[in-house]
Amino acid sequence: MPEIAGNAAIFVNPYEVSSIRNGFEQAITLLKAPAELIEKGKLNAHRFELEHISNAYAKLYYKIAGRKRKIHE
Repeated sequence: MPEIAGNAAIFVNPYEVSSIRNGFEQAITLLKAPAELIEKGKLNAHRFELEHISNAYAKLYYKIAGRKRKIHE
């Protein structure tokens, strides 16, 4: 799911053998230098930390309620 993994994953169509094969080929190529993908994964995971998620919900709830409140970021 691109919405979750962002650019920190290799996506394949699980119903197409050629897509799966291409995904494996990309992974094997990345095994030579996986640090970039790992770093992207760590940065992406930061989006899902409790503080960020709770602030996003708080902003949404205040917006729905028509109230303004500054949320710490």
